[in-house]
Amino acid sequence: MTDEQAFTDLDRGFARFLAERSRLSGANKNRFEALLLQLSAQQSAGHSCIAIGAEDREIVLASGLASADRATPLIAEAERLYLQRYWHYEERLARQLGALARQQFDAGHLEACLDRYFPSQGDEIDWQKTAAQAAVGRALSIITGGPGTGKTTTVLKILALLLETSRQSLHIALAAPTGKAPCACKSRLSPTSPAWIARPRSKTGFRSKPTRCIDCSAPSSHALFSPRRRQSAALRRGGGGRNLDGRSGVDE
Repeated sequence: MTDEQAFTDLDRGFARFLAERSRLSGANKNRFEALLLQLSAQQSAGHSCIAIGAEDREIVLASGLASADRATPLIAEAERLYLQRYWHYEERLARQLGALARQQFDAGHLEACLDRYFPSQGDEIDWQKTAAQAAVGRALSIITGGPGTGKTTTVLKILALLLETSRQSLHIALAAPTGKAPCACKSRLSPTSPAWIARPRSKTGFRSKPTRCIDCSAPSSHALFSPRRRQSAALRRGGGGRNLDGRSGVDE
C-alpha cells in the first residue's frame, strides 16, 4: 500500500481545511499539509500524536494554528504533534495519575498479614512482599517483572491483603489488555478461601452480597469502560454495568 492509498478522503479534507487556514505558503504549506495528513491517519489508527523534528515543529508553530500548550487546534509539545483534544486527554490523564500516585493509605494490621502471605525467605529480599506492601498503601502502583517472576501471584495476594485490611467493603475489578490474564487469575481464586470470595456478576453490576467481591469477568481492560456516545474517543467508567467505586487492577 502506498502512502497515498493509506489516507482517506477525510484525512485529505481535514489536512486541506487546516492548511488553507494557516499563515503558510509554498513548500512550508505543503509540508504542513503532509504532517496533518499523517496526524489524521495516525489518529484513526488509535495513536494520539505523531513525532516531528525541529524543522517541522518550526513550520507547525509558524502556521498560526499551533502552540505548545494553549487552546489552539494543534499542540506541538517537544517533538510530538497532537490534535488539541487528544493532547488535553493525555495531559488530564497525567494529572490524574500524578494525583493518585501521591495518595497513601494507612492499612491496619498489614505486617501480620504480609508475613502470612509472604513467609520469610531468610536474609534474601522478598521483592514480591516489598511490592505488595507498597501497593496496599497507595492509590496507584505499577509492578514490573519478566515472565514467570510472579506478577499475577503477587496481584492476587495484594487483593487478599486489601480485603483483609480494608476498613470498608470493597468491590474489586481485575482486567487485562486481553482476556488471558483475568482467566488465569480467576482459575487461581478459591471460592472457599476466607481471603477472597469470587461471585458472578449480575446484570446490573456487582452483587451486593458478599461485599468482598472480585470481578474477573471483564474480557479486557476496555470492557471496564464504554464510549460516551457512538464514534467517540471519550470513555466513561463502569462500562458494561460495572461498578468501579472500589479497586481496579490491570494485569498486563
